[in-house]
Formats: sequence, structure tokens, C-alpha cells
Amino acid sequence: MRTIISNDLKRLYGKIDYELIERTRLSTKVLLAATTLPVLNSSGFAANDFICVNDPGKEASEIRQVNSISGQNINVSTPTAFAYENKTNLYKLGYDLIKFYGDATVIATATIKPDNMVSVPVTLSNSVAYTMSFFNTSTGIETAKGEAVYTTDNLLCSSGDVSKYESIAILGANILDKIDIASRDLRNVFRAQAQNIKDVDDRDLLRSACALSALRYIFIELNKNPDDVAATKAQQYRGMYDNEVRRITEVINVEDANVRVIGQTRCVR
Repeated sequence: MRTIISNDLKRLYGKIDYELIERTRLSTKVLLAATTLPVLNSSGFAANDFICVNDPGKEASEIRQVNSISGQNINVSTPTAFAYENKTNLYKLGYDLIKFYGDATVIATATIKPDNMVSVPVTLSNSVAYTMSFFNTSTGIETAKGEAVYTTDNLLCSSGDVSKYESIAILGANILDKIDIASRDLRNVFRAQAQNIKDVDDRDLLRSACALSALRYIFIELNKNPDDVAATKAQQYRGMYDNEVRRITEVINVEDANVRVIGQTRCVR
């Protein structure tokens, strides 16, 4: 589990897909306001479990608590807010709450929603390690805390920066994950030089490069074969990213006249 810190250093994000522990599918259509969900296999589901109907991040998805199991029917305590097609995915959630920690102290909690991410506003400190855990309010069970992150691990751009190049519809529900990966990779490009680069967290300097790298990861994930549109887009954004990194390197070279960056090496003039 990895907490994600927003690029403006004012929010913590937690992913919910870490705790999707069981999956089945609806065995027939379900109408709006249904309280009985017929499924292909109810094994592994029990009363008081929390379930997510449909894939997290989709507009027509929701979380409900199981009231009882009757054969291959999952009965929920609250009627559904949407109608669903046959074979719609249904997931068991191990937990229904995320706890955010600052060092050893709980600083915020968030009820898990049918989104890919949940978030809370926070006042961040450079010296604090931020972690998250999952908690089940029915059983009182809490997971171990996940990977600790600091403000130096914040996102280097926002989804708005990425959407300047592609529409939100293409970006999908996992955009923050891709920005997180791109942010870490981009920092490593410069930290590997063993330089004391004060601009390694300058969002204005690194924002575009991070957005381009995130787009490359998005389209790599969409690839079906080397000749499809997604593959072409991935190559396009990789080229744009490389050009942007060269531009950033030139800026750094001007600011630090004793160091010249060549590939992944460090040369002192």
C-alpha cells in the first residue's frame, strides 16, 4: 500500500484496489433499487461483508454491505443506486475505511468509495512519514501500515497537466497511479547523477515532463500490438518526454556550472 501525496502538497490519496480480495459476476440483469444480487459464485462472501458492484472507478459503481447470503444470491441491506447488466463484476472488499497516519498518529480517515482513489485534505510537514492502513468497521480488524512517503515523494504534476495533451476519457481511473510512477522515475533520472539539484522538486520545471511520462505509461498499458494506435502514442510521448528531459538538463547545467549531465553519468568539468 502506498499513500500518494498530491502535487500541491495538500491532499493524501489512498488506492482501494489493494483490498479487493474476492471477485464474482452477476448471473443476470439487476434492476435499479435491487436488494438481491444473483451471482455466478457466492462462495467467499458472507453477511456483513462490504462489496463493490461494478469495477471501481466506473461511473455506475457502488459499495454496499451484505445482509445475508441465500444460495447464489447476495442480499444487500441498501437498495442499489443503479441497474446492472448480466456478467457485471462484483468484488468483496476486505475493509470499508482507510486510515491515514502521520508517523504513528491517525491524522485522517476516509470511507472507501467506488472510486479508484479516496482522498483527504491535510496540512503536510516535511519531517513526517505518511502511511495508510485499511480498517473494517464491522470486525474491528486493521491491516498493517503500508509504505511510508514524505513530501519529497509528492506528485510532480496534476491530472489537469496530463489532460492538456489527451482527454480525460482516455486517461482513465488510474491516472494518479501513472503520475505517481512518472514522478518517481523522473526524480530518479536526476538523483542518479549524484548531484545536489535544488530543482529536482520544482513543479514548474518538471511538470510537463512528468505529464508526458504518465501519458506514455497510460498508452503502454493500452497496447494490444506494436502497430496499434496506443503503441504509436506511447512512442510519441516517449519522444516528447526525452526532449523535455534534455531541456530540463540544459537548465540545470546553466544553474550548476560545475556539472554536465550526459545520459545517466555525472561529469565534473
